[in-house]
Amino acid sequence: MSTRRDLIWIENLRVWAMFMVVLVHCATDYVFAYPNIAMDQWWAGNFYDALGRWCVPNFLMISGYLLLGRPLSVSDLFKKRLIKILIPT
Repeated sequence: MSTRRDLIWIENLRVWAMFMVVLVHCATDYVFAYPNIAMDQWWAGNFYDALGRWCVPNFLMISGYLLLGRPLSVSDLFKKRLIKILIPT
């Protein structure tokens, strides 16, 4: 398994994706307010909304990448995840 220092690039990618989530949430107000705002504001909101849409599948791919190579059976993996979901710490 890679060391924490080897995975700094994935941490940077995760930070960029977090900023994009905020961008998408800010732009969504403009996208859904179409009849009540000017067309140029709608286009700007639509542009920024589209610019940040890569962040959601990116989080999914980061999770998959970090889970690859771990010597866990499927049942152990689900048991570990379900315990974290059902009993938050």
